[in-house]
Amino acid sequence: MFALLETFIAVFETKSFTRAASQCFISQPTATVRIKKLEEELKVQLFSRGQHQEVIPTESAHLLYPKALKNPNC
Repeated sequence: MFALLETFIAVFETKSFTRAASQCFISQPTATVRIKKLEEELKVQLFSRGQHQEVIPTESAHLLYPKALKNPNC
């Protein structure tokens, strides 16, 4: 679960799957798969895509972010 939350935090902070992947030393497709897996486990959508590949955190992402920062091993 740590890897999923680490990737979530990186995407949330960078607003980019590409930059988050680089920050986590993984490929962009791996970052996408990790976020999809986390969304499936939590049964919520965490990000939506805006224009020009913009990544927009959902309300669920805003609720999860502080909890993920406090306990990324949960």
